[in-house]
Amino acid sequence: MTLLFFSDIPWDHLYQRPQHLASRLAERWPVLWIEPATLGTRRRWSPQKRTDNITILSLPQFPHNAKDRRIRAFSRSVSKVPLFRACLTWIQSLLLHRACRCIGVDVTTSPAVVENFQYAPLLAKVRPAGVVFDYIDDAFGFIDFPGYVLRDWQLMIRLSDRISATSGILQQQIMRETSTPVTLIENGVHAAAYATPTTRPADLPDHGTPTVIYVGTISHWFDLDLLEAMVQAFPGVNVVLLGPVHPDCAERLNPIRKFTNLHVLGVRTHAQIPAYLASATVGIIPFLRNRLTEAVNPVKLYEYAAAGIPVVSTAFSDDLEKLHHIAFIAHTRDEFIADVRTALVRGPGVPDAGRLQDFARTNDWGARASAIAALVDGALKTHRTHE
Repeated sequence: MTLLFFSDIPWDHLYQRPQHLASRLAERWPVLWIEPATLGTRRRWSPQKRTDNITILSLPQFPHNAKDRRIRAFSRSVSKVPLFRACLTWIQSLLLHRACRCIGVDVTTSPAVVENFQYAPLLAKVRPAGVVFDYIDDAFGFIDFPGYVLRDWQLMIRLSDRISATSGILQQQIMRETSTPVTLIENGVHAAAYATPTTRPADLPDHGTPTVIYVGTISHWFDLDLLEAMVQAFPGVNVVLLGPVHPDCAERLNPIRKFTNLHVLGVRTHAQIPAYLASATVGIIPFLRNRLTEAVNPVKLYEYAAAGIPVVSTAFSDDLEKLHHIAFIAHTRDEFIADVRTALVRGPGVPDAGRLQDFARTNDWGARASAIAALVDGALKTHRTHE
């Protein structure tokens, strides 16, 4: 049996929940990783081996999330035409069936884990043997999708034998649409990756100076005004941003770069992140509160905890309230800055570091993957019962 894993990001994108889960599920079943063919990334129209147990296939998808606004507008316009959507589904089905023949997989006997609900029309066409919908983000908080995308999301829910969600908000969203139980399976961390001593990265500034770090994408959910206020409030502290900057945010970020204690280092591989966090003093999550962030269960919180550094976050989601024992949760700009000041004084160290690392170990990706695997087993049983 091969597991079909429909991801919403390419394998070579930032290493996140999809790759963590697929890698661990591949310890139990061979995995065919199916990713959107996004602009500017490598495309694999024929199946290609990633590891002994993971094969990657790219399928075309309307580029609604493209960084270029003109491409997003074009995608929105074209995708509104039902004939074009039908043609896309036909091409996806053709490529998927061809790939499955190449690797000896029967789609109708293979279960699917789906994190990309825009593949719902394809799933309705190919009918895998049991479907688990792992709902990981409120996609409608990213961009203003065409109306048909909401119908695809609803179709995805109807096609699913089992459903999981990463946050209580997402869980509630789906429960309003279906009587199918929705299992809460939050994000996690590869805790062992943070347990090994590492060498301080050469591009981290001023060894011996406190470092406040943010790891992740800088996009419309990132509070750049708060960043500027924090950089000004702590002139003797290095503030490091690690991750890609969305083009829509670059113009606002540019004037903040004039502060010499702000260091925008860009993208680093997932394997490099533990070394940066091991050398940091405080980890921050300066998110704005909006529809997208209200549903976020932040991976970076678990990563900061695994590194044993204090976490300071804005109160962007009600779900964070249960994590007061792990992170400072600030409801105002002044409170955020005050919490950063307290965290800098406290710094990484015993007993806080041990408590944070214990939290990370109990939220390891291995446990999350086991929970998803149990849903796959349940979906298979449901499918066989209905045959």
